[in-house]
Amino acid sequence: MYTEYFGLKEKPFSITPNPRYLYMSEQHQDALAHLLYGIQEGEGFVLLTGDIGTGKTTICRCLLEQMPDHVEVAYIFNPKLSAQELLLSICDEFRIPLGQGNSDTSTKQAIDKINGHLLKQHRNNRHCVLIIDEAQNLSVDVLEQIRLLTNLETNSKKLLQIILIGQPELRTAFQRPELEQLAQRITARFHIGPLSLPELENYLQHRVHVAGGSKRPLFTKSAIKTLHKLTRGIPRLINTVSDRALLATYVSTQNQVTKKEIQTAATEILNVPLPSRTFPGLHGKRSILGFTLAATVVIALISFFITPGLKFPEGGFNAITPQIAKHSSVNNAHSVPLSGTLQRPLSIHETRSPAHNTPEITDQSVQIAPATPFASNTVTSELETIPIEQLTLAARQALLARWNIDTQLKPGDDFCLIAEHHSLRCFQGKQSLEYLIKLNRPAVIRLVNSNGEPYVATINKVARQEAQLFVSGNNQLISLEQLKSAWTGRFELLWRPPFQYSEAIDANSSAQSIQWFRETLNIASSKPSTNIPIFIAPIDKQIRLFQKETGLEPDGLAGPETIITINNLNGSSSPLLTDLSETG
Repeated sequence: MYTEYFGLKEKPFSITPNPRYLYMSEQHQDALAHLLYGIQEGEGFVLLTGDIGTGKTTICRCLLEQMPDHVEVAYIFNPKLSAQELLLSICDEFRIPLGQGNSDTSTKQAIDKINGHLLKQHRNNRHCVLIIDEAQNLSVDVLEQIRLLTNLETNSKKLLQIILIGQPELRTAFQRPELEQLAQRITARFHIGPLSLPELENYLQHRVHVAGGSKRPLFTKSAIKTLHKLTRGIPRLINTVSDRALLATYVSTQNQVTKKEIQTAATEILNVPLPSRTFPGLHGKRSILGFTLAATVVIALISFFITPGLKFPEGGFNAITPQIAKHSSVNNAHSVPLSGTLQRPLSIHETRSPAHNTPEITDQSVQIAPATPFASNTVTSELETIPIEQLTLAARQALLARWNIDTQLKPGDDFCLIAEHHSLRCFQGKQSLEYLIKLNRPAVIRLVNSNGEPYVATINKVARQEAQLFVSGNNQLISLEQLKSAWTGRFELLWRPPFQYSEAIDANSSAQSIQWFRETLNIASSKPSTNIPIFIAPIDKQIRLFQKETGLEPDGLAGPETIITINNLNGSSSPLLTDLSETG
């Protein structure tokens, strides 16, 4: 209902688990690191606890997605089981055959089967892990049986790694005297708390961005503070209240969620009394508030459909997807510093992020003159009298025009510095024509004529095995085969980096840069047209996996090539060589 109004593609605060919306706060990353460490060590118990709705199960799913190939996992969820039923469930998860009549299998027989399986996997250099979610439901007898499973070992190694995930009462249970032996075997433990106020702000922005919204905050500062206070920073409650607050904001035709909408939504969802100064005498009367909100929605819908010509202002809250990059050998002159601060809120008619001063680029925004067939002899004779510097200046001017930049270049101008003034960067390289087409950006290219003499052109478009070049003031059509015969490999293109980008993103980059890459990768992973999986891993491994999946050099550095590639997957707003709709 409200998604189109706010420029969203879908509801950002659904309570249904969706990996695309995963937000890895610092404590979630720490929790995942603890689990990975426990598996690498391979001994004892690992304990992960947290309140309801804080993301424990999500962390567990992340862990399962990046398990090494040599690890075999038995995953048991919500185990309200007896000791014998637990053993049988473990056999099922490890696919251990029990023969006929599983229910007749004794505890000893089940343990013997499990021990035999673990020894076999150990001989094959494989590691077995048992993960039990919602482990606060385990009885003392079952926990004791789990302890006995850790006695299955060789002379040098435990055969079974156990991870228990549960609510805070699980942590309390291990303080009982009868569980002292089990508690002593816990080698790593971590508790996930609620989101802090700064984490909540990032969480809201992350989910809105994944849903297709802009970087412009939809929630006022006071709304965020109120939301944090009323939900105690618990993500599940945050989602339900935020969803209802966005609906209320839509009904009242406002641009941002304010403290008032949060309080109203919390009254509906959490049964929190509204301040008396706002609705005196209505404390706790959820039915009245619910009826009022529902009636208002109906009236708004009727008005929307019967009012002729009613249309939300063009652009609305639609976002411009930021750009990114990869490679250590990039020529990035004059780096622009990174900054994590949010700029002033945009007006309803502004659609570009305040981090960029250049207008939005669309295929329609730059009119390219009709091209004529490429005449090699004619062009060669014309270019022989034009200095290479003049050809380069004209080609760069044409490239700026593709980006809707009307700056007039003069001899001696620093082209890359001028690009930076418009929030762009230069990327220069020497590669094949196929490589440049894959990057899908117009570029200044150096070619050679039939006499082997160099000249410079701008490649503007590629379609139907033809390229459109800007050569010596004219647009020319040339077949890709002809272009390959004149190709030297040298090119220079422009690209837009993410906000506050200074150098290739890696494990040593700022938290904001790493978060940007992960968010952008999540968006790319969610598109039906791509086969890019979601990687929840250390950032250097995450970058390498993405590079490997997209045919880039897996060096773990997200520079121009990587950033351009990931933005192409997300539907880049930059000028393109090839229309993505034509390539499927």
